[in-house]
Amino acid sequence: MTDSKTDSTLCPFARAILNTHSHCRESESFHIAERHGVRCASAEMQRHCQSYFKEIKKESSFALGVTKLPQQMTSNMGLQMQCGAVEGLRRAVKNSKDESIIDTIIQAEQQFGSTHNFPYQQINQAISSWKSRKRGRRFSSL
Repeated sequence: MTDSKTDSTLCPFARAILNTHSHCRESESFHIAERHGVRCASAEMQRHCQSYFKEIKKESSFALGVTKLPQQMTSNMGLQMQCGAVEGLRRAVKNSKDESIIDTIIQAEQQFGSTHNFPYQQINQAISSWKSRKRGRRFSSL
């Protein structure tokens, strides 16, 4: 059984937040059984993020090296899309990494007019060049 409030307010940039690549002042962490997720505390702010995420899904297939995004993306592909999209938008509006995701999106909307007008060529460059952090080398104890 799922919580309908949780399902309706899931953060579209949850993977970037959970991976500690980004943060958002509107995010709330939740745990359901073994599942760890992020939801948005504000329905109004979530609409901004969803609008940007919807555009990213339309614009990013080439940056991710596919002709069409699969219905169910791999975890790494989703992480690359989310982290690269946040990083690319931050660069476009010249925000620091410390800036909240929602603040970056709102600033970009003010600067470019709407999510349709965001500089997707620049954002896609950030998506295609984004690489996940390498895990530390593990040593086994003998």
